[in-house]
Amino acid sequence: MISALSASENEHRDILSKLDSFNPLLILLNVSGMLPPLRIYSSRWKTNLYNVFSGVTFLSYIPLIVMQIMGIFEYSGNLLLVTVIIFQLAAYFDGMVTMAYFIYHRKRLLNTFYSVENKFNPFMQKVGNAQTQKKIILGNKKFERIISFVAMAAFLADMCTWCVLPSIVRYLAYFNEEEGTADVEVKQHLEYFILVMWLPQKASEFPCYEILYIFQFFSVWGVVSNYAAGKLIIVSLYYHLSSHFRILASAIEDIDVLCNNNTTKDECNTFSEEMTLNTSANDTNVSLVKFTVEDLRRHFSVTQPENISDKDYTFPSECTKIFSREDVLSTAPEHRSEVTYLTHCIKFHQVLLKFCVEVNDFLSNILLFDLIIFQILMCLPPLQLILGQNVSMVKFVSSIVDTGIWPLLICFWGEDLSQQSLSVQKAAYGCSWYNRSQRLKKLLQFIIMRTKKPVRMTAGKFYYISLETFADIENKVYAYFTILKNST
Repeated sequence: MISALSASENEHRDILSKLDSFNPLLILLNVSGMLPPLRIYSSRWKTNLYNVFSGVTFLSYIPLIVMQIMGIFEYSGNLLLVTVIIFQLAAYFDGMVTMAYFIYHRKRLLNTFYSVENKFNPFMQKVGNAQTQKKIILGNKKFERIISFVAMAAFLADMCTWCVLPSIVRYLAYFNEEEGTADVEVKQHLEYFILVMWLPQKASEFPCYEILYIFQFFSVWGVVSNYAAGKLIIVSLYYHLSSHFRILASAIEDIDVLCNNNTTKDECNTFSEEMTLNTSANDTNVSLVKFTVEDLRRHFSVTQPENISDKDYTFPSECTKIFSREDVLSTAPEHRSEVTYLTHCIKFHQVLLKFCVEVNDFLSNILLFDLIIFQILMCLPPLQLILGQNVSMVKFVSSIVDTGIWPLLICFWGEDLSQQSLSVQKAAYGCSWYNRSQRLKKLLQFIIMRTKKPVRMTAGKFYYISLETFADIENKVYAYFTILKNST
């Protein structure tokens, strides 16, 4: 019964029931064992059964990691098999750490999804064009469907190439009564089994082969699905954050249409509802930096001082007193609507920036681990191809695509997020500020100052997530590959 669920499980169920844009992503999270489907929460025994599935998936990594490490010592004289095992171990550690991280932070992950969908709705209702916002939100859902479909297709393709194909080759060889080749050890590992690892004697005979094969299949299912799901979480969050910056930029651009000096009193009142940026501590208390009220009044002058460093372009909560309701009401009536409207935009921007910091803190550590693993995974498949002709080309292509496409997507959308954060500055400068009141010009100047430094997501505080970082990773991978190639 639902009443038998714990408080945290009831909270998870409530959040899942309110999610919409992330539904395609949730399917892959369900398959990987990271997150139970909503229907699982209908009863206690279903929830427990899913938790058992997640636990068994995670625990299945451990014996296979041990057997692969034993395989390194067993086949230390065969460099090809050793490189294959190192590649597998890197993928296993990535899947294992990713699964553990997001299961441990399951509540935070769900709250992040919920915040992305719902946190900014109150601000979007006060600013911008509803049709533009609807178009961007529908684009988000379409992107989520497409990227989730691609991730699921890649997952199924990996399962076919790594798990299904070896069994087909094994049973075809059995029915054709093929004799072992000169290099039976390499053939057994690369053609008949999913993973290269230490194997007991007569491992290719019935029923030992079937038992090992099923065990490997289930474990690789967990590794591949968690690898794809973890990267998809990062890409999806980056894309949705950049979409909110697009909504904000379009709202600032729309000020010329929605607020003009010829607007009637009734239309102005649409944007003149009672407001203040300091309504409550939970609302917009974005204490990210260092300006005092006096600093802001000074920097809002026509000439801006040049000795302000980039790190000073954020603002403390007390600065919001400048944009209080009293300030709005003191503005001339014909300009009151535009000041109120732009103040809502600033409030939207503050909360969005703070949320970006929270998302970065959440993903930064796992991203650093991913970038390190990416370099190992991208370096080894080409080396395997050089070392021996026994490497399956299907597995080789699958490995290259998997290890190359995800870091590219993460860095691409991290770069896009940075660029979209700068689009707010362009929108503020691009509107008809020269026809506006002095108070509005000061507010626009404040936006331009704050957006001088783009939003940058980081990996462990060491790397910025950008296309430049991806190019740097590729250069390092090529250098490692060249060294390894010359050493063999």
